[in-house]
Amino acid sequence: MSITVTGYQLGLFGNRRLVREAEGYARGAAPLVTQAVGQLPGSVTITLTNERAMITLSTRADASFAPGASGLVKVWKTHQQRRHGQGAFGVTSLDPRGGIAIGISVTAATTAPDLAETILHEMVHAAQLNAPGAREMHIRHLRHCYRIEPWSRRDAADYDAVIDRREAEARALEPFAARLLR
Repeated sequence: MSITVTGYQLGLFGNRRLVREAEGYARGAAPLVTQAVGQLPGSVTITLTNERAMITLSTRADASFAPGASGLVKVWKTHQQRRHGQGAFGVTSLDPRGGIAIGISVTAATTAPDLAETILHEMVHAAQLNAPGAREMHIRHLRHCYRIEPWSRRDAADYDAVIDRREAEARALEPFAARLLR
């Protein structure tokens, strides 16, 4: 398992310190997540950035799984993700090269406890998407969202319920982020 932490559009000051701090939290979170949820994928890339860039990187990753989507649908989806992503601390996406891409908004996660909690939360999602069949199902979901292969309402509702369960599981583990601060 490889965990890489990078900074993107952070400005000149604080970039290295933030990246080192996040690397420490990610190293500490990995065994907690593996024990509680399951194995992390072979490659996890964490990008520390601002909110707008986080959403843009996530949207690009998602759109890469929907080649052939119309330009209008891509614009609509980008607008939708920006609207729903406002105020988000982090987002986890499938990396088109394999593995998982995590974006973290350092403009939202401004304190050490917030950053540690966000990294732990998003790494839980990384492990969830690494479960058998989860990646393939999520790609099908993305193709549905980009209107390449529409699902029935029932299938869409069933996957929304899966997302809700995953989110509840990630939230339940957030209190363990305090261990990462030591």
